Amino acid sequence: MSVEVFSTVSPEELQTALENKLFRGILDTMPSGVQVLKALRGKRNEIIDFTYVFVNAAAENFACKKITGKKLSSLFKGENKHPFFEKLVNVVNTGAPENFVHNFEDGIQKWFHYAINKFDDGVLVIQEDVTVQEQEAEEKIKELNKTLSVKNRELEAANSELRTFNSIAASDYKGTLKNLYTLFEFILTNDAPRLSNSGRANLRRAQSSIQKMKLLTEDIISYSQIQIFEKDISTAVDLNMILDVVLQKLHSKIKETGTTIKSDKLPVIKGYANLVELMFYHLLNNAIKFGKEDTPPLIRIIVSQVNGSYINHADALRDTWYNIISVSDNGIGFEQKQAEKIFTMFSRLHEKSKYKGSGIGLAICKKIMSIHDGFITVESEPGKGSTFNCLFLLQK
Repeated sequence: MSVEVFSTVSPEELQTALENKLFRGILDTMPSGVQVLKALRGKRNEIIDFTYVFVNAAAENFACKKITGKKLSSLFKGENKHPFFEKLVNVVNTGAPENFVHNFEDGIQKWFHYAINKFDDGVLVIQEDVTVQEQEAEEKIKELNKTLSVKNRELEAANSELRTFNSIAASDYKGTLKNLYTLFEFILTNDAPRLSNSGRANLRRAQSSIQKMKLLTEDIISYSQIQIFEKDISTAVDLNMILDVVLQKLHSKIKETGTTIKSDKLPVIKGYANLVELMFYHLLNNAIKFGKEDTPPLIRIIVSQVNGSYINHADALRDTWYNIISVSDNGIGFEQKQAEKIFTMFSRLHEKSKYKGSGIGLAICKKIMSIHDGFITVESEPGKGSTFNCLFLLQK
């Protein structure tokens, strides 16, 4: 028998049925507890307690005492504001049914499922002992957690070995590339008279390829090391200081290209300084690199704020405010339809021979923003430049 069955009869009909000995006998044979409670109201008509007007045998067995005619507060030592009481009041006041599982501990812990419907100026409660099901679910959860813990340890060990291998391999790889470049330079310097023009040209091309491999290796190492920073404790990061450091690193390139950089006063965020610095470096370096041939690069860094409810992006959180750091340039730009592709690993939209790079920089930026619980977007148009928007959660 369910709450739905009882809710199809009127309070008067149910009251008559409860007074019928046969019907009461049927209810007493049910394994589920059945309770009817009447609201007790105060001087201001507020509900101050409930009285049990009917309780079947199963419900009294669950309670381990006679409760018919008693007040609800007597079961909870006078604490009317027990969560169970609040739920009953809510059902009476709103008419909306409640379904929940509650546990009691009286020597042993037991769980009961309650289905509550409004009944006249009170409630009808169907109570079912679900202790066995809850205990089985808890055991399954414990086993799953145990298995997950073992798998996590195995995964951490594997990741640790992989990081060590990557570090050693990358170091050896960089060392080998450096030795090759130096060896070719030695040949060009000391054996130049014995080399043909084509031979010298081939060696220079080989050196150029080695430089590209060195750049690619460094970017891959940077990307792999992002995982390590995820475990660091984030701190307050002044983006103005980060920008100063990046501008110093790019000083020579800025001077050579005649680049102008204008920036708003930047906010302080909670994050990882090394990662944010790496992201700013890639964004500004790209803005300079993809400038127009006949126009000095002009880069603007603009700060704004926006509510996530107004952002058309899958990662935007509704009713959450963001700091937007926008990096705009007057460079060559690209088709807006390429906006998603540009953040994937090894993605290149322009000629490799003309624009040096590994195609990893913007993938690094996307990963860094993800670590900061934010995201990055881009708006661009061929010949009119690009704007990269970094959205950080606004710190309260």
